[in-house]
Amino acid sequence: MDLRSHNLRSQMIRLDGEWEFFWERLPDASIDLDAQQSDGFFRFPFTWNGHTLADGRTISGNGFASFRLRILLPPDCPPLAFRIKEQATAFRLFVDGRLLGGSGTVGHSSATSIPHTVPALLILEDTPERELTLVLQVSNFHHRNGGIWHGLYIGSQPNALKYVQSVRMRDTFLAGIIFIICIYHGGLFAMRRKDRLSLVFAWFCFVIFFRHMTTGEKLLVEVFPFIEYGVYVRIEYITFFFVGVLGLHLIDVLFQGFLHRNVLRILYAMAGMLSIATVLLPARQFSWITPFWQPVILGAMMISIYIIFRAILRDMENAKTILI
Repeated sequence: MDLRSHNLRSQMIRLDGEWEFFWERLPDASIDLDAQQSDGFFRFPFTWNGHTLADGRTISGNGFASFRLRILLPPDCPPLAFRIKEQATAFRLFVDGRLLGGSGTVGHSSATSIPHTVPALLILEDTPERELTLVLQVSNFHHRNGGIWHGLYIGSQPNALKYVQSVRMRDTFLAGIIFIICIYHGGLFAMRRKDRLSLVFAWFCFVIFFRHMTTGEKLLVEVFPFIEYGVYVRIEYITFFFVGVLGLHLIDVLFQGFLHRNVLRILYAMAGMLSIATVLLPARQFSWITPFWQPVILGAMMISIYIIFRAILRDMENAKTILI
């Protein structure tokens, strides 16, 4: 990747593109890859499920690999840093053969690897020369999808720090707003027990809050560093099962008379059973539920929009505002 014409002092650059791919190889330093035959190139970022190797083999989600990229730098290159979001499900980054850091423990099997999908900011202590060689190593034995979930950013250290701080401040601000709204409407229901709208909206915000805390910047792990992958990934999935159902329930409370009561009962029962399965099964198995539940979320959204349009046709109060 040629960055010689880019100003790394003023911008963060995403290192998307074709990286050299070494399947089932985890050398301790990038120089060890020079004597090995690569398995072609890998479009970065993307999961490696279904990727076809040079010898014709098709790989699944389980496995481990190294990805290599050579970067040509501008002549006045500042001290650099790398911003890496979560990968599936453990990663580490080498720069010119030196380990910068990562998340989780990269291994050759489920016994030797520890999943941890938390973003990382990695600082390159030395001022780089005219080029760098990056080797990103990833292993996955704990999720249905393995490989590169998100891109990797490079930039000056001040810019990288500013970027991470702004993202975390934004997510923390949003989490605080959602939490306050949850507490406020929960308090309204505590004082007025017949106010079903406040109760459903409080639960809706509660679920959104915990989903927000376990995705993206993984703020829950920032607050409680001892929380393991198996805990926060289960919270992420359980909130995913309930958020669509609670959203539809909220619309039903606002505009009653359009949705049969058994629809919500069936959806809540399904979300409850999937949540129990999520608690009991390992992540490798319950992560397969997501593709089957996504159409249910889409269906709940479509029904919600249908109810709102019916409410507008009947000139019901606040229907147009809710649609917006």
